[in-house]
Amino acid sequence: MENALKFGVTFTIAQQVTGILDFAPFAEELGYDSVWCNDHLVWRRPLFDCLTVLAGYAARTTRVQIGSAVLILPLRNPALLAKAAATLDILSGGRLILGLGAGGEYPKEFEACGIAVKERGRRTDEAIEVMKRLWSGESVSYEGRFYRFAEISMAPRPLQRPHPPLFIGGRADPSLRRVARFGDAFFPYFLSPDSYAARLAQVHEYMVGLGRAPAALEAAHMLHICAGSTREQARETAAASIVESYSLGLDAQAMLDKFCAYGTPADCAARIGQFIAAGARHFVFEPLCSPATVMRQYEMIAREVLPLVRGS
Repeated sequence: MENALKFGVTFTIAQQVTGILDFAPFAEELGYDSVWCNDHLVWRRPLFDCLTVLAGYAARTTRVQIGSAVLILPLRNPALLAKAAATLDILSGGRLILGLGAGGEYPKEFEACGIAVKERGRRTDEAIEVMKRLWSGESVSYEGRFYRFAEISMAPRPLQRPHPPLFIGGRADPSLRRVARFGDAFFPYFLSPDSYAARLAQVHEYMVGLGRAPAALEAAHMLHICAGSTREQARETAAASIVESYSLGLDAQAMLDKFCAYGTPADCAARIGQFIAAGARHFVFEPLCSPATVMRQYEMIAREVLPLVRGS
């Protein structure tokens, strides 16, 4: 696992329709290490197709990694996704990170695809196995519950070998086992620092049981964040954003205090430091703010928060 800290940003849910391709070069110029796009077929807010957006990011940038945060894998045919990911990895010059998850928090998108929500975990595991085999470039066969094929060879292979890094999301035990078995990175969200440390330790334990070295795993984290001139102003902005983005029934203040970073740049840096102490090394920030101020958030985090983090 790399010890150097990395920082990325995702285009916030409330701002998906306008300015999305301008975001990537702006983030790259600010010095971020990665740029990300959320994924849902249907959601409470408008969302573009994730892989299409990442292709746009790749065309507008030269240095940053581009990542999905995270693709809902059971909604996709793994052979088609393997082909698309290999293509995107080549076109981006080997900069793709494939964030993957089982989803399930919005059952309507499963209904639209004719996929049973209760099958999502098993479909996800099979899909990862299928993609890994196809990315080998060799003639391969597969016989599973959901996917079956014989003697298929897919080319061209991804530029990154053996494949783009797989950042696997989720917080429940089946997801932790999936990370241990398949993942190149642990990539959860909505965890407290203590919970993050406990789940990362559990993943490491599962990896040892499978004969994998924990040092091979990158520790990533999607962190919702709002930086402001005062802690009170940031709290108000973040609370309104998280309720609008996820659910009107949420206890916003409890969510913010437990899982998120908000306040002055010093407050946010201190919170990030807690996650660093818990083991996180690659952060993906999702700002909690209004659409009108999202670009200012990216700038404030890069110029006022991260220097404090790096200097600590």
